[in-house]
Amino acid sequence: MAKVTRLATKARPPTLGKAIDAFLDHADLARTSSRVYRTSLRALNTGLGSATYLAELDPDTLADWFASRYGQVAPATWNRELAILRSATHWWHTRGWLPADPTARLERRRDPPDRTRALTRAQVDGLWRRGDVVLREKALWRLLYETAARAGGILALDVNDLDLPNKRARIRSKGGALDWLFWQTGTAQLLPRLLGRRAAGPPGGPSTSSTTPHSPTPPKTALTSPCFSPAPDMPPSAPSNAMPDPAPKPWPASSNRAAHTSMKEEAAQTRPTPVASPAPS
Repeated sequence: MAKVTRLATKARPPTLGKAIDAFLDHADLARTSSRVYRTSLRALNTGLGSATYLAELDPDTLADWFASRYGQVAPATWNRELAILRSATHWWHTRGWLPADPTARLERRRDPPDRTRALTRAQVDGLWRRGDVVLREKALWRLLYETAARAGGILALDVNDLDLPNKRARIRSKGGALDWLFWQTGTAQLLPRLLGRRAAGPPGGPSTSSTTPHSPTPPKTALTSPCFSPAPDMPPSAPSNAMPDPAPKPWPASSNRAAHTSMKEEAAQTRPTPVASPAPS
């Protein structure tokens, strides 16, 4: 009697909804990136249908949906969303779920640099000379400027992270790695005054005293972060997002503007390059 042999059949690629879930569950994404990716891919799932099979994701269909959703956004947003989409489609392709790149019809848009975000040297020097800025804020701006670090990383620092003799701090990078962040003389002069005798907790916490007047209203992060919380002599009735003095902000626009200024000067070789190196675990 002849032997019957079952022929192997190739498994059908998963649906879009299951493919997105698999990517988000297994791709190596930082926690902050994961939230952004999840939001972006949820829009794809809604727009094309979670029950759509991945094999049906052709370049024309994907390009039409992408253009209808993001056609009017800024170039930076278009490029970010396209990068997220290509990251997912590449991951699916490496698993054999996609025969070709379905984003082939989509191209990055030219994103002209904004050179107005960086302050001039005269503006920076003027900020350091201001007498109406509280010590807490001066230390924050100086640290941001000298390290070119992200505001979120600086605001998350704890006193135990600081190594004052070596002018450095242990900081958690965006990808989750621990790095050493180095500052310069200006920060080195301000931090000991800000910390006082504090041995733990946020550098600019409530127990920090200051002899300088209240600073004007700083960006929201400088007040809501535990590192640079309002000074103890701030009236209890004052709102949490404002200081008593209504004068202009000590650092215009956003706290990340300090990093933009630092990097512009670094590129022009007008100041030492901020250094970050791996920190011991």
